[in-house]
Amino acid sequence: YGKLIGVFCTQMPPDSKPINSSLVLEHTIQTIRDRIDVFKYGKPSEGIYPPATQAVADSLFDVSKLWAKVEPIAKGPQNLQSLAAIMSQSASVRASIHALEDVLVDGAWKADPSLQGSKIVLASRQLALLQSMCRDSVLMTRNGFDVTTEGIAESMRNFEANHKILLEGGSPRRLAAKTDVAETTDHDAINLMRAVEDQWNA
Repeated sequence: YGKLIGVFCTQMPPDSKPINSSLVLEHTIQTIRDRIDVFKYGKPSEGIYPPATQAVADSLFDVSKLWAKVEPIAKGPQNLQSLAAIMSQSASVRASIHALEDVLVDGAWKADPSLQGSKIVLASRQLALLQSMCRDSVLMTRNGFDVTTEGIAESMRNFEANHKILLEGGSPRRLAAKTDVAETTDHDAINLMRAVEDQWNA
């Protein structure tokens, strides 16, 4: 203990590039703003049209208003104070996005019950869970953030339960049939999901 016993080094692939986190953040902020505006006003060239109902429009504008509070903070100084300010808004933003998703699933179900709106939403929430677990794992090393090992463990359990539903079918909310998720039967999709499962359990 306390003695230098060697040097570890690794060689990155020749095509690898250093990650400029500031540029990635700037690009992400602009992408979020652009996507919100496209969904609010439509962009027919991309096959995206203005909200079909007032309920969808209202939910979109609720998300936009909350993002308008977060965006200038994200564009500001990159420090723990800014991170804390963003984290204080995250629950409200997440709730507004979930409300929007519910409105979209409801509208899709009414228009065509065969559309798998709930499955699409659940898949997107899986990505959000992975991102939140990565974030919380980092925040665990910092003081002043309400992050616990049990919270991360709960996210892990939710991810596993959701993955099972996406693969085998079921309902994550035990409500009406519109929240049912059909079993995945496509061979390629099953292989991809099994690969995710193997990596998760590795």
